[in-house]
Amino acid sequence: MNHNDNPRKEYQTPANIVSDEKLDHETKMELLESWKADLQSMKDANAEGSEEDPDSAKREESLSDEMLLVNKAIETLQDKANN
Repeated sequence: MNHNDNPRKEYQTPANIVSDEKLDHETKMELLESWKADLQSMKDANAEGSEEDPDSAKREESLSDEMLLVNKAIETLQDKANN
């Protein structure tokens, strides 16, 4: 499987990408950036239909929480690369 197809399906959390020793730094960053882009697309789509959907706020919060985890994983990788 190509990791970039959908890292959200292959990895339970962004931290799992960071800890995957089979992946090099560049691949990990690509996967996390792909995950981040997917989340942003979902957040944008959710915002477009938010007036009609009472569950929209819950989804938005869940996506925001997941985005925080992705950003933290990216920061962790950047810190490792700088040390």
